[in-house]
Amino acid sequence: MKPGPVDAETRSKLTALGYINTGAGRSKARSIDPKDRIAAFEQYHEILNRLSERRVDPSVFEDLKKLNAAAPELDGISFLFAWAYESSGNKQEARANYQLAVDRQPDNPMARARYAGLLISLRDWGEAEKQLIEVLRRDPSDYKSRNNLAGLYQMTGRKAQALEEVRKITEMRPRYSAAWQNLGRLLGESGNWKEAEAAFGHATQLEPANAAIRLRLAQALRAQGKLEQAAREEQQAYRLNPALQPPKR
Repeated sequence: MKPGPVDAETRSKLTALGYINTGAGRSKARSIDPKDRIAAFEQYHEILNRLSERRVDPSVFEDLKKLNAAAPELDGISFLFAWAYESSGNKQEARANYQLAVDRQPDNPMARARYAGLLISLRDWGEAEKQLIEVLRRDPSDYKSRNNLAGLYQMTGRKAQALEEVRKITEMRPRYSAAWQNLGRLLGESGNWKEAEAAFGHATQLEPANAAIRLRLAQALRAQGKLEQAAREEQQAYRLNPALQPPKR
């Protein structure tokens, strides 16, 4: 039977799945009524939500196998398998499936970003850097991937490059506290405590109840001889989180 017409909502869902405007859609699913594949869309996103919420158990793999059998032309299935394997601790299977996912869907930024995170955990710095740079080439505004790239540069001793990337993030996302904290740490490590103080101060304004940031700010103040200000920040941090206070001697 000839496939029926596709309404706008159905087309949007199928495009997101890769059934429309992809080689898979043309070559493998030409004779399938697109509306019959909406169930696959719903199941795909149900599994995606479970993975996002870290609800991973053996049933996830069973459901993925069923989805793969029902919709073998679905490119995104490799990404879900990779995420599930990563969440269950099987990093080698996760790596193989992430590689398959980015090969099949080179424009999928989430797959590349998660793949890069896995590669960093495996200490494959070169391949992780390659994936992160590709993510940023396609979307320079992806500040989280840029933050990961900065972290990679820092871990591999390229502090000048790390500093450059972190500064870009603070310009793009001035309310992203993690970037200001990273900037403060990098500046402190290079001995630039004045700028480190400014960075930690900015982060404290964004997260006034974060005791750990206040202790970082206190460190920057103390390094410059601003002992009274440092003591005030330390006391404020200990009031916010008494567990951070060192034991009395």
